[in-house]
Amino acid sequence: MHQSLGSYVSADTALALPESSAIAADVAHPSAAPSPETTLPPVAPPSEAALLPAVQPVEPAAEQFHQDDLQQIPGIGPAIARRLHAAGISTFAALAACTPADLARHTGRSAEQIVRMGWIERARDLALSSSTESQPMPETKEREDMLSEEPSILFAAILLDEEGEVQDVHLTTVGEIPPEWNDQRVARFFIETVAPADMMPSNIALHIDNPLIELIRAQPGKRNAYRLSANATVRIEGVDTGTVSLSSRMFLLAYNLDSHETHILNTTSVPLAAGATGAPFTLDSDLPEVGHYQLVLAALIPEMHILTAVSGPPLRVTP
Repeated sequence: MHQSLGSYVSADTALALPESSAIAADVAHPSAAPSPETTLPPVAPPSEAALLPAVQPVEPAAEQFHQDDLQQIPGIGPAIARRLHAAGISTFAALAACTPADLARHTGRSAEQIVRMGWIERARDLALSSSTESQPMPETKEREDMLSEEPSILFAAILLDEEGEVQDVHLTTVGEIPPEWNDQRVARFFIETVAPADMMPSNIALHIDNPLIELIRAQPGKRNAYRLSANATVRIEGVDTGTVSLSSRMFLLAYNLDSHETHILNTTSVPLAAGATGAPFTLDSDLPEVGHYQLVLAALIPEMHILTAVSGPPLRVTP
């Protein structure tokens, strides 16, 4: 397999997880033995049912983890759904975050079949539909607090120009992009997270400094001779990290210039230490499938609704 990287980019871009119910039974204590002079009338032996303790029915335990009905996606039947659940893919959002190669490895279907059947796109639509559905609830502070702690989905969009350079970013909870971005190159991905804040100070900015994405030699025995390695520094402006504990989610993305799909090659969480000028990080990844890609580094702080991204070099992977 052959691969090539374009020229490297180094830039400072600011864009802004019951006890089972005790079984209670009343046990009758035997009365004191009668004196020899006492004559008792014959007593029929107790029935078998009377000797059994009374057992209260135990309600089934509530489901601990949310699962979506993956069989709503055309081409996914009971057998494939079981394989996906065994691989830890039990929600529409988790499936939509996978690559065709990931799903092929877990299901036995080919990546081409998965793309043709549109599993990822359908999962994305179902995840969006699930996230926007709401049910009427009493307007109490307790209910509001419960809702604020429930997981939600953040949709990230990165606008690229014809040269692959990042032009703008967009972050939303409804999956829509600005109308003027239609028919343009847009790298899109999403993550499950806690609900972000509605309003943030306008002077907060997130930066990715000194990005470098390069090919490195893979360990012997790997399918590909090379791997990708991304190095950069992330920093934030406008927030006192001495009083606020923050972490930035970092993403190494590969935007397919032919199919316009976005692949998350790797991700990590980077703590933003108090008083530090920046937090360095490294993201390594296997090469994506055969294709022509634009590599992108993205940084996201979900709680603050902040996203930034910088372009890396183009990458062509050939058979």
